[in-house]
Amino acid sequence: MNSDKTDKSNKRGKFFRSITFHGWLSFILLTVLIIGFMAGALTIANAFSYLHEKTESVKTSARYVISQYPESDAAPDRDKFRTTVQTVEAQSHSRVFVFTLPSDKQVSQCTYSDVTAVAGYEPTERDESKFTAAFFEKLAAAKDRDIFSIVRSRKEVGGNEITVGGVRTVGDEKVYFMISSLNVGKDFGITFFYNVFIYVAIFTLILSVFYAVVVSRLVAAPLVQFSRDVKSIGETGKQLSTSNRYSELDDLAIAINESESERKKSEEFRRDLMANVSHDMRTPLTMIKAYAEMIRDLYGDNEAKRTEHCQIIINEADTLNALVTDLLDLSKIQAGIVEFDVKPCCVNDVVRTVLERLDIFSSRDGYEFIVDCDEKCVIECDYNRIQQVVYNLIANAINYTGKDKKVFVSVKRVDGKVRFSVRDTGKGIKKDEEALIWDRYYRAKQSKRKVAGSGIGLSIVRSILIQSSARFGVIGNEGSGAEFWFEFPEYTNE
Repeated sequence: MNSDKTDKSNKRGKFFRSITFHGWLSFILLTVLIIGFMAGALTIANAFSYLHEKTESVKTSARYVISQYPESDAAPDRDKFRTTVQTVEAQSHSRVFVFTLPSDKQVSQCTYSDVTAVAGYEPTERDESKFTAAFFEKLAAAKDRDIFSIVRSRKEVGGNEITVGGVRTVGDEKVYFMISSLNVGKDFGITFFYNVFIYVAIFTLILSVFYAVVVSRLVAAPLVQFSRDVKSIGETGKQLSTSNRYSELDDLAIAINESESERKKSEEFRRDLMANVSHDMRTPLTMIKAYAEMIRDLYGDNEAKRTEHCQIIINEADTLNALVTDLLDLSKIQAGIVEFDVKPCCVNDVVRTVLERLDIFSSRDGYEFIVDCDEKCVIECDYNRIQQVVYNLIANAINYTGKDKKVFVSVKRVDGKVRFSVRDTGKGIKKDEEALIWDRYYRAKQSKRKVAGSGIGLSIVRSILIQSSARFGVIGNEGSGAEFWFEFPEYTNE
């Protein structure tokens, strides 16, 4: 029971950490942010832009009313003006008031009690509050047919009151005008717009939820499938497809395929290494044990035989020691824990020293070393390591040269570089095997060696040359002997 609850909890936790959930949540948050931004923008627009537009609309109505005021007292003209005022009031939701003031009193000093209605526009209690000192001061400063506006906040109605005033001279008389309008939050147009906005916002939010679910699944589906394919690599052994919906998945698939190939190759190398090391160790160990038993049981009193068998034991022990030493060297170099003492050295001296060490193959076994070297070819490298490289390459050539037992060694200057090469006269290397010979124990798949060695010499060569940033390679020459080479920039600083 507790296990089921734990599984459900893990599934929920996994879902909330999934790309599907985060994609869905991102869409929803984006939609909410957009709706919130629009609501804020509309609020600001209502607070400033709408109020400004409303004020300008009332001013336009005021200009029209002032311009339509009749020049005469004829009844038809008065009736027409009255109709005009009523139309303006109905259309603009405003209140129009036409009045006069005493001519013997300054306008700025007038009060509501000095107001006299014209043409029957009697003021009401609602009108009285608009005749403030500020209104009369602006009215006194107004020019003929000029208008002004006053905006006052009316908290009791939840909005603003817009009052527009003006003056017109008719004959010898000045006629004053006042048009007022309330800009309240419950204005029909604004209320309708906000209601529509709320419905649109709700619909948009629902649509975005649906869209987010669909899109997030579409986006996550290739990733989920890709994850399943990655998990199944170990079981099926198949490589990942590089034809995914997203190019990033293709790049990731290529990287994983390459990593898996390297892993398989490393696993194969590990198996080969264990098999070959075990094989190479078993033979000398068997011989050491056999000859030690022979000394003990058969030739303990025979000094000549005892000496011969002891020398064989020593030689086989040296073989084991060389194998272990090479393995340790290779591991250290590949791990990057070996420090290279880089300084100028002459490749000619390195070749001469190595050939002196290998002279026994010439004097005892009849091998011939044909050497062609330019004078004083100097490079910057670790002397001991480059000597190890040259030794392994020449020893490898001795192993695989032809029946003529010839090995060609050269050191040449080529385009500002020093190029060392060693060539044998054996069967050469197939084109498709040139990249494989640098692997550890690849020689186990080749013909049997003529001289002792650990089987990892070329791996050591490659690791040293890579650490030294040198160019190197092999020319297979199938049927006529392989040629190994490496290049260093020539050191020319006297």
